[in-house]
Order: sequence, then structure tokens, then C-alpha cells
Amino acid sequence: MLGIIPTNIILFKMLCGIGATALELDTPRHSIIIEPNVPVIKGKCKKYNTTRTKLILGVYEGITVDEIIEYLESKVQWKKILVTPESFGKVKEAMDEVGINMYEKYFLLIDECERTIQDVGYRANITLPMKDFFLFKDKAFISATPIIPSDPRFKEHKFSNVYVQPDKDYAYKQELKVIETNNVMLSLKKFISENERKQYFVFFNSQTLLHTS
Repeated sequence: MLGIIPTNIILFKMLCGIGATALELDTPRHSIIIEPNVPVIKGKCKKYNTTRTKLILGVYEGITVDEIIEYLESKVQWKKILVTPESFGKVKEAMDEVGINMYEKYFLLIDECERTIQDVGYRANITLPMKDFFLFKDKAFISATPIIPSDPRFKEHKFSNVYVQPDKDYAYKQELKVIETNNVMLSLKKFISENERKQYFVFFNSQTLLHTS
């Protein structure tokens, strides 16, 4: 794993859970980390914060600008802000209120960057941070399932691709059972009825199915 996430890179982590986000949280610099989902943010806050000390701040719906300002003015040496794309504007407002130039002083990391492309069809505000992304002096993209962005500004800012791959002896592949069908929902119902379990985890990569299911 890298000792520190460098600027102007797209980090392709070939495996999930290798500690890339944790690495940034432990790096001695101010950081803003954009996460697409609230549970990830809450999980990190629970891990790093105590009842007395708030080392990192999670920002999402319900967190106010005043709460962000209170954190920015706290005695925490290295400010770490985890924020959803939709709440990024509140971070900007708080920075302006206290007179912080976040573009110069903060490292911006967009985690699961492929979601910006995949989810925009039903979550328009997920792209809001991209209006500011290239204004940051230090910035990076990261994903386990990256999609190469077509925005010409990545080339203008001389972004490079960095791959974090498992050792050749590390067995990370798993066998899959592929079900061929022309009716996904019907096949899913049939599978569930024939394979009774307490829990099922279903991952959609179709916005249409996500809307109709």
C-alpha cells in the first residue's frame, strides 16, 4: 500500500477494504473525503471518535453549518471531514465563514469515484463536488471499480493512474454461478424461493431495475 496518497492520481484499488480511506484519515494533513453513502461515514466516525474527542467529522443531511464551524475551530490538529456529495456545499459555506481557503489547505479525496458516473441518472447532485474538484491544489480519485473519466481536465492537470494490486499468490477470486435470463426479477424471485436464507444481499447495476424494484 502507498505510504501516502499523492495528488493528481486516480487510485485503482483492485480489492475493497485495503485501507485506502483509513490511510488518508491517518495521514497528517487536513482532508475532505467525499463518500457516496452515509453508513460508510457513520462507520468511520464510530471507529475514530470517542464521547470526548471528535477526531473526524461526518457531514450529511441533518448536520448543520454551525456544527462544521465548531469542528473547524476545535483543537483537533488534523481536520478530517467525511461528507456526502449533496452536503459538500455546507462544508464550503463553513470554510468561507471561518476564512479558510480549503483549496490550498485541504486534500480532497473522492472515494468510489465511479458512483459519480453511475448514479447521476437518479441522483443529480452527486456531481456537485466536481465543480470544485479541480480548484484544489491536492486532490485524488479512488475506486475498486474505476471508470476512466473522459473530462479533459484530468489530462490538463496531468493525472496519472496508480494501481494497487494483490500479490500473484493472493487468492482473491471466487467462483460465481451465472444464471442466464431475459427476466432478471423473475429469476431473482425463483432463486430466492429455491434458496431460503435469513438474509440476501442484492447489488443492482441497472438504474431502471432500481427504480422499478
